[in-house]
Amino acid sequence: MGLRDKAKEKLAEMSREGAPQSVPFQESGVPAADASQQSITQSPPAPQPSSGVDIDKQRLIIVKIKQELEAKRKEILEKEEEIKAKESELSKKIQEIEGKDRELHELNMKIEEQRRNLEKELAGRKQELTERENKVLEMERELAEKLKKYEEKERAISKLEETLRARMLEIAKLEEKTNAAIGTIVAELSELGITRDAFEGMMNGAESETKKLLIVLDELLGELPDEVIDKFAKSPEYKLYEKVLRMYGI
Repeated sequence: MGLRDKAKEKLAEMSREGAPQSVPFQESGVPAADASQQSITQSPPAPQPSSGVDIDKQRLIIVKIKQELEAKRKEILEKEEEIKAKESELSKKIQEIEGKDRELHELNMKIEEQRRNLEKELAGRKQELTERENKVLEMERELAEKLKKYEEKERAISKLEETLRARMLEIAKLEEKTNAAIGTIVAELSELGITRDAFEGMMNGAESETKKLLIVLDELLGELPDEVIDKFAKSPEYKLYEKVLRMYGI
């Protein structure tokens, strides 16, 4: 035991025995002989020394506190690492969001450009469609005019056909009358003593002129439109017309 501990024990014993005074020492360590040089002081009570059991408890408490502090420190470090990881993840997500924003902006720009191009294309197609509609309307007007002209031609052809049929009937009637007249004339000439040969010579001259007239008429009728000629060729009057021409050797 050291001097300090022994001194503390002595002071504690003196305090328990009721000796409040303490003897001062000179610088050399020898007590003063004169009573006037002695000072009476009241010694404070010395603290109770801790026992070994209390120290062990305190050490255990300190160890536990250190362990708890170490656990807290580790927990704080883990939290810091977790926070850093979350910050890193959050930073990556922010970068991803910024990248997505850029991609979205570029996509919006492309969509806007495609929309403008589509509007231009639609405007061009609309104009083209309008031009085609105008052309169709013009063609319809032209077709209506042609149809009107065709109907007028058909009416004219019908009139020509009617006129031709009427003339062919007149020719047939005239032929019948001519044949009847010829028969009458032949009979009368026989009574007058004119021979048939002489009469046929006279008739050959008239027949030649009629033949020339029929040739000219056939050429004129050949100038009719093809539609009229086709219809006339399919009509019953064509047979009569052909018969008359054959009669005159045409």
